[in-house]
Amino acid sequence: MSTEDRRGQNLKDEESREMTVNDSLSVMTKEEVGYGRGGERLTVNLKESNIFEQGDQLSCPGDLAAGDIYTHAFHGYLSTILDPESWTIPKTVWEAKNRGVLFDVGHGQGSFNWTVLEKCAAEGFWPDTISTDLHSGNLQGPAYDLPTVMTKLLHVGMPFVEIIKAVTITPARALGISDKVGVLAPGREADITIVKIEDCDAWLEDSAGQRRRIRKRIVPVAVFKGGKLFETRRPVPWPNVETGKNLATQWRSQVVRDSEEPKF
Repeated sequence: MSTEDRRGQNLKDEESREMTVNDSLSVMTKEEVGYGRGGERLTVNLKESNIFEQGDQLSCPGDLAAGDIYTHAFHGYLSTILDPESWTIPKTVWEAKNRGVLFDVGHGQGSFNWTVLEKCAAEGFWPDTISTDLHSGNLQGPAYDLPTVMTKLLHVGMPFVEIIKAVTITPARALGISDKVGVLAPGREADITIVKIEDCDAWLEDSAGQRRRIRKRIVPVAVFKGGKLFETRRPVPWPNVETGKNLATQWRSQVVRDSEEPKF
């Protein structure tokens, strides 16, 4: 395997036996990543390759196993989880979900597309875990914070109880720490966030500058870490117009997108 191929492969410590692979997975074979030789769990991030079978190359999510995580699942680039022609969820994606592959939001700066999420919602395909992939490039939009990403799922109809599971017990189980966190129970760590759903009227952008009008949002009321109460702040107002303008330059690179180019 070349140095370029290895760039996207990060084999973590032997105890966790987890492997994270990015777009270079599209040129890796099953043998090269060592898949199936010791129970490794994969966390896969694909944006520019194709999800369908490619000979002896690792097919994602076709060759993923129960417990593997397919993150950045709702972007609109070439490897969107939707069929790029019909904009429906392919059989291989449904089969992966049914055998226990976990689909994660991983919002980030470029990995969330309203159109993709709405098509998935129409088929009842919800993420198993909701994450922000928060960093300096998306803190002021389009991700903002975890309650905002949760709000996006609420907007398209994901049941609130499933949203809560997707930020608590399911990721805790995926990380192997559900004996410590993820549920309110005796013996667990007292890490608690109290949230509420409140009315609002604001536009909220995705990673391609596409916007939706939001009428309900999830906001934090109180946060406890190890039983200690921490101060909570009001969420950052959205949309961020300047961020939206920059994101809109990515609209034409989406294979699944709104019919009209976003304008700010």
